[in-house]
Formats: sequence, C-alpha cells, structure tokens
Amino acid sequence: MKKNKPASPSLRGTRLTVEQKQTIRAHRNFLLQKWAQQLNESPTDWPALFDIHWELHLLERQHPWLKKAVA
Repeated sequence: MKKNKPASPSLRGTRLTVEQKQTIRAHRNFLLQKWAQQLNESPTDWPALFDIHWELHLLERQHPWLKKAVA
C-alpha cells in the first residue's frame, strides 16, 4: 500500500494573517450587500446578479475557511 506524501509547502499555500482574513471577510460582506441591493432593484439586473454570484463563488472556493467561519 502506498503512503501519501504530504503536499509540499508551495502546494499547500501560505497562511493568511488576521488582517488578510478580515479584508477577505469584508470583501465577502460587501459582495453580499451588493447582492441584496441588486435584488431590490426594479427591474432586476440579472447579469449583474450572476456576476456578483460568480465572484462570491470564486472567493469562497479560493478560501474554503470563509464559509466555515461564517456558519
């Protein structure tokens, strides 16, 4: 049976500082506020909503801890 080698430090990524995490959370909160504002617009700007959703998706995919920290 093969043993899994630990990922090299370059593949694991770097640790974020507290300030960097706060900045990422603030950006996520900004996107969520923007999302809510777009939902209240009349008529609904669907392309803008999809753009915001996609940006949120990429942010949460890049930083999986983000969804766990909010939950």
